[in-house]
Amino acid sequence: MVGYIGIFEENDGIEFYTFKEHRNNHYCTEALDVFMEAYLNGEITGTTHESIIGETIHENEASVRILEKAGFVKDAWGMRVSFNENDADDFNATGILRYKYVKERKDNEQ
Repeated sequence: MVGYIGIFEENDGIEFYTFKEHRNNHYCTEALDVFMEAYLNGEITGTTHESIIGETIHENEASVRILEKAGFVKDAWGMRVSFNENDADDFNATGILRYKYVKERKDNEQ
């Protein structure tokens, strides 16, 4: 297994991961391109889609490059905060970059 690609159903967002030993071989970029086409055309869910969301933490330069190579455009920036339920003073805030891929954008490039 090289990695994983899937969809967050609640926000039509894509998630992907490449195992460490397979990184820097462009596998994720190629797989993402094929997966997105199938998803947007309804081959995965049975419903066609016009866009898809991709999010990554801002420090993850590899994921940013993968999203941008696949045709995603930066859409928003935000923070994701998680709290320790046992200690109200223990929390973690992470900068999140949100990217959006719109089907017409890729279709117009061809």
